[in-house]
Amino acid sequence: MSAVIRVPMVSTNEDHVAFVAWRRTPGEFVTRGDPICTVESTKASIEVEAECSGYLACVATPGSRVRVGDPLGAITDGEREDVSALLRPAHSGGTPAVDSRPWTQKAALVAARLGVDVEALARQLGRTVSEADVRAAGTQGPSNGDLLDEQHVSSRPERVLLLGGAAGAGAIALDALSRQPRQRAVAVLDNNPATHGRTVMGVPVVGPTDQAERMWRNGLCDSVIIALVGAPIADRMALFERLSAVGVPFTNVIDPTADIRSYATIGQGNLIMAHAFIAACASIGDNNFLASHSSVEHHSRIGSHCSFGPRTTVTGAVTIGDRVKFGAGVIVEPYLTIGDDALVASGCVVTADVAPATVLKARVGHVAHSREDR
Repeated sequence: MSAVIRVPMVSTNEDHVAFVAWRRTPGEFVTRGDPICTVESTKASIEVEAECSGYLACVATPGSRVRVGDPLGAITDGEREDVSALLRPAHSGGTPAVDSRPWTQKAALVAARLGVDVEALARQLGRTVSEADVRAAGTQGPSNGDLLDEQHVSSRPERVLLLGGAAGAGAIALDALSRQPRQRAVAVLDNNPATHGRTVMGVPVVGPTDQAERMWRNGLCDSVIIALVGAPIADRMALFERLSAVGVPFTNVIDPTADIRSYATIGQGNLIMAHAFIAACASIGDNNFLASHSSVEHHSRIGSHCSFGPRTTVTGAVTIGDRVKFGAGVIVEPYLTIGDDALVASGCVVTADVAPATVLKARVGHVAHSREDR
């Protein structure tokens, strides 16, 4: 004897539901009471259980919309039993209507409420999106429920997501953003799980940095900035290149007290802190950090992924490669070249070219004495 699995009535107000997924495989032996598939209305998601024991024959396709009472499949006594005659639709209109959209109706409603891009989520998952998928995506960042943001999309402040901002440079980046009328920090991503669920200057830390792409695709931010100044430069560069490759936009966060002069050019993803000075005709690449009071004089060229300590001064027409790190209080004389991956320690006065991958340290010429020795 065979039993037909029919679409149950989930809500008295709906005659169609979404078929989400099979929980068992075709031909598998199931026992009465086993959950065999999931259907979803706009108000509820339920599991359909086997009414008897036997072999499962599957007909409904995940992602389709099916009419209440129509057959989803059957449970048979034999693995190869022909059940085609049993699986005709109960209504007179032939086969059930199929919705080709790869998400359920309930998923679409919840996505609209949480600000989740359900179409992008379907592409990312590669399958039909359920309500649970949308709610999981919605917890990856703050919901965009601001009334003014929704009404004034074209004129709202740029919503910036900080990567690695739970410590160190995050505080000074957030301080700069808090005084920018055209930018606003919306969340922080940090790989330290102890920071998750906390806030920095009132901005929530919502998870690790690998959630950046999803948050951007879900419309929870407009751009990102890397605030991992204490991390190895190679890590900052890898994060920048990975997100850039998938289209995530980077912004520049520039403290309002910084002085940017005529014909200066600045790339993307740069943190330029308080009282920094970028002179006329200077150029700066991508993903650089310039600490407070840094100075880049006229016609100097800075590469990408560099880090400048406080009060570092690059004088006129200096060329600096990529991934160069400066300590605090460094001075670079005019017309010099500093190669890729060089490290210049605090207090150095650079008077000659520095070869790539070179470590330059200041010579110590003094001895500290205790006051009691004098």
